[in-house]
Amino acid sequence: MTLKELKYQFLAPKVQIITATSNLYMLESCNTLINLSNKRQESLSSIFPSLKKNTRLIERLANQQSFDFGTFINGDSHFKGTLKKVGNGFIIYIEKVEFKNPTNVANTNVNGKAAKELEKIKRLQKVKQDYFSKITHDIKLPLTEIVGTTYLLDQFVQNDKGKSYLGALNQAAKSLDTMLNDLVNFSKNESLNIIIKEKPFQLRPLIDAVVKTFEFKTAKINLPIVVNINDDVNDLLVGDATRLSQIIYNLLDNALKFTKKGKIEVCIENGQNDNVSFTISDTGIGIPKEKLCSIFDTYNQARKEDAQIGFGIGLSIVKQLVELLNGTINATSIIGKGSSFTFLLPFNKT
Repeated sequence: MTLKELKYQFLAPKVQIITATSNLYMLESCNTLINLSNKRQESLSSIFPSLKKNTRLIERLANQQSFDFGTFINGDSHFKGTLKKVGNGFIIYIEKVEFKNPTNVANTNVNGKAAKELEKIKRLQKVKQDYFSKITHDIKLPLTEIVGTTYLLDQFVQNDKGKSYLGALNQAAKSLDTMLNDLVNFSKNESLNIIIKEKPFQLRPLIDAVVKTFEFKTAKINLPIVVNINDDVNDLLVGDATRLSQIIYNLLDNALKFTKKGKIEVCIENGQNDNVSFTISDTGIGIPKEKLCSIFDTYNQARKEDAQIGFGIGLSIVKQLVELLNGTINATSIIGKGSSFTFLLPFNKT
C-alpha cells in the first residue's frame, strides 16, 4: 500500500504527510494538499525556505522531537508545517489553515430573561464545540504519526508476524480515525448526518480483525476475548462493515475497562427477520440496577471503579449507530458478576 493510499484511508484530506531522509531530501508525499510529485528526491529546504533558516535547530532534534516551522502560503491557501525526527529520517505534517468569518446570526426578537438564556445557550454550545474540536485535533496529530511511522516500518519489516502486527496497528488507526470523525459530528449535533454505506462483507474476518486490536492489552493482563459465532450465521452479509466494527470495538473497549479477571465473550447468532444478534459480555464489576436505564446517556459513567475512564460518550455513540442501522440495543448486569450488551441489526444476505 502506498503512502497516498494510507493517507486517504486513515485521515481527512486536511493533513499531508511527507517522508524525508536524514539530510531532508524528500522520499515520498501523499500530495493531498500540495502537489509535490515533481519534487521527489529534492531538498525540502528549497521547498520550504523556513527549514533552511532553522538548519542548526533541526540538526539538534532528537528522535521523536518535533519542530513547528510556521505558516506559509501556497497559491491562494495558507498552510502550517511540523517536522518530526523519526529514527534516521523525518516526517513532515502539512495542515491547511482556514480563516472563518463569524457566523451571521439572525436577529431574534427576544427580551429580558429569554435573551439572557438564549445567549447562555449559545455560549455553552460554542464551549462544547471548541472543547471537542481541541480534543479531536490533539488526538489526530499523534494518529498521523502512527500512520506515518507504520508506513516507514513497513519498508523494513519482512517476517509474517511483524506484518501481522503492523496490520493490527493499521486496523486500530482506521477505527480510531472513524471514531474521531464521529466525535466531531457528535459535538455538532450532526450524528444523523452520518452516511451509512451498505456493501457485501465477510463477518468472521471482520470480528477477528476487531478482536486482534485488543490482543496486546488482553495478553498483558491475561484476559481472553472469546468469540462464538453460530454455524448457521451467514458469513457473507450486506451492510455497513465500518459501523459494525466501530460498535463492537466500543463495546469491547468498554468491557475491558471494567474487567480485571475472567473473560470477555462475543456471541453472534441469528435472530428473527434477517436480524443478527450480537452479545458482548464480561465478568467485570457490573452496573448498578438504578443506572442501567441511563447507561446510554451522554457523559454518563455508570461504573465508577478506577474513577472516570474516558469521556463517557462511547455507549451513547454506540446506541446512535445501532439506531442509524435500524437496530436495537439493551444491557443487563449483575453487580460483581458482569454485564452484557446485546444489539440486533438487520442485514441483507447475498
